[in-house]
Amino acid sequence: MLLFNVHLSSHPGAPILYPESEANLPDTFARQLFRMSSLLPPHIREAARSAGYAVGPQAHGFVFNASIIEVIKCLDLGTRAELP
Repeated sequence: MLLFNVHLSSHPGAPILYPESEANLPDTFARQLFRMSSLLPPHIREAARSAGYAVGPQAHGFVFNASIIEVIKCLDLGTRAELP
């Protein structure tokens, strides 16, 4: 099971997509959701890269203040059933 989280905050800030650490997250709620989110397995990292995202080896299934389009793409990545 993988857990993805989408945090839509009233805190202003640029979207953060699939971060590798909580260092740039603006508040305790975002950091908590990041820690709860799953580390992306290799096949989902590759799918994210194919979709144009810059994801590193420690990327988590977490997005902060994403647009509705990015939220939908996150849901798509998180519900893919195919395995390598």
